Amino acid sequence: MPSGSSAEHSRPRVYGGSVEMTSHPVPPRMPPSNRWSTALFANGVKCARAGGWLEAGLVVLMLGIFGLDVDLPLGVAPEFLYPAIVYFSLWSLRRRFPIVMTVSCTGLIFLGSVLSPPGSPIWIDLANRFIGAVLLWITLELGLARREAREALEQSHAGLELQVQCRTHELSRAIDSLQSELVCRTEVEQQLAESQEQYRQLFDHAPYPMFIVDLETLGFLDVNQATVRHYGYSRDELLAMTIKDIRPREDVPRLLQALPSLVDSSRIEGPWRHRKKDGSVIDVEIGVYSFDYAGRKARLAIINDITDSQRAMERVKESEARFRKVFDDAPIGMGIVGTDGRFVQVNEALCELIGFSREELSEQTFREITHPDDLDKDVRLVDEMFAGKRRSYQLEKRYLTKGGGMIWGHLTVTILREGEGKPLYLLGMIKDISERKRAEAMRGRLLNGIMTAQEDERQRIAHELHDGIGQTLTALAVGLRSVEDMESAEGMLVQIRRLREVAANAVDETRRIARGLRPSVLDDLGLEEALRQYLRDYTVSYGIAADLQVGRSDDGAIAGYGRDRALSDHPGSHDQYRQTFRRTTCQCGVGSRSLDGRCGG
Repeated sequence: MPSGSSAEHSRPRVYGGSVEMTSHPVPPRMPPSNRWSTALFANGVKCARAGGWLEAGLVVLMLGIFGLDVDLPLGVAPEFLYPAIVYFSLWSLRRRFPIVMTVSCTGLIFLGSVLSPPGSPIWIDLANRFIGAVLLWITLELGLARREAREALEQSHAGLELQVQCRTHELSRAIDSLQSELVCRTEVEQQLAESQEQYRQLFDHAPYPMFIVDLETLGFLDVNQATVRHYGYSRDELLAMTIKDIRPREDVPRLLQALPSLVDSSRIEGPWRHRKKDGSVIDVEIGVYSFDYAGRKARLAIINDITDSQRAMERVKESEARFRKVFDDAPIGMGIVGTDGRFVQVNEALCELIGFSREELSEQTFREITHPDDLDKDVRLVDEMFAGKRRSYQLEKRYLTKGGGMIWGHLTVTILREGEGKPLYLLGMIKDISERKRAEAMRGRLLNGIMTAQEDERQRIAHELHDGIGQTLTALAVGLRSVEDMESAEGMLVQIRRLREVAANAVDETRRIARGLRPSVLDDLGLEEALRQYLRDYTVSYGIAADLQVGRSDDGAIAGYGRDRALSDHPGSHDQYRQTFRRTTCQCGVGSRSLDGRCGG
């Protein structure tokens, strides 16, 4: 299709599937003042308004030629200008427009022969017009053939261009895909390299020994730095060894037997033993993971040295065994109580102490075996321990036995906590102090008797000092005054002799009182001889026969001597003395027998 101004200024518009060419009307030139020319020009303008710029121009041009043909006489032959109109009509986008223009021009050619003024002969004019009409159709035929060839060529070019565009697009997509794949592969390879480097760093700097083992040869394929440090071998030495070389010889058969059945696990059944370069043997836990390493079937082994924890666990077990033995074989009652007050564990001594079996105590709380009068204080102390105000406490309390009786116990309680300080149990240790409590009660009664005897002794001494020595000294003072009043020497001498006897009696009485309080024989010859001397004097003085059986002597017996002497010397206290003397001599280890035949030992 030839390119022209109409192709540049006209653009198709699609309305309901049909193509319509839009154009801007061009004002036509004014036709001659002929009525035919005026009519044709009006029709041309009308056609120009309905068509495009090219079509309107050609119509105007065709009408102008017709007007010229009508104005010129016959034989001038303006009809040979119409083929140019047909030729240019082939540039129109309307496929039927050239045919319409050819038919119109043909009609106008022959119409002009009728309307033109006379000139040359008619046959010459008709021959010229016929030739002009033939040229019109030849021009149309050639133009249409050329247009069809051009359209076929354009279609072929368009198809080729479309194929080229498709192939180019596909190639572009393939190139883009390849570039994207290359970029992705490059990123993946970079990420893989970074990941391998990270895993390599993690492997080399892991705190636990790690090594990779070939499953076929059992040789080391790679080891980390912790393995080199922990086992004492260099990296090259380990890579030249197998996993059998780091085990005691006696453990190798077990290893070979276990290898076929090993599965990936964070901890395989063990523990296992490894031998270091210095010959020391360690206990380890092993985690294994299978994977391919450089085209080989391999396993990653992660080693955890549990030697210290194993030893610590053994020490804990030994400690627990010792505690269990101490707990079970303790001569005092021991029990572990939970936070709810219920017995968790008791030993045999506690069961024997209160008469309940282990099963019975496990169903009770400490409140149920505590005397009601002691319960409030005990519970308050337990609450203070659970609140963290106390670490331990001691308490003397009464326990209720299975038979309905009561015993006294000295309770020592400490609290057992977990690692974070949370209270778990209470450990109680109970010592039977019933005998001590009875002895203390007896001692209290005895002390009351001693205090009474001491008071009586003080009264006796005061009485003897007043009635004995006091009266003697008073008589001596009166006699001395009487001597002062005497005039004769003979009477004075007699009075002096009598006063000397009174003084001698006062001295004897003083010595008797002093000997009764603490005789010198007690310090010189000891308790046994002092008691014998005392019994002899007592027999002579009161007529009560007594014998002496010696067991042991101590300060308590020496102290009891003065008390017994005070009781025996007090008037009217012989019955009390017999009872008190028997208790005292039994306590001191000295036995006596009184005249009534009852044994004081």
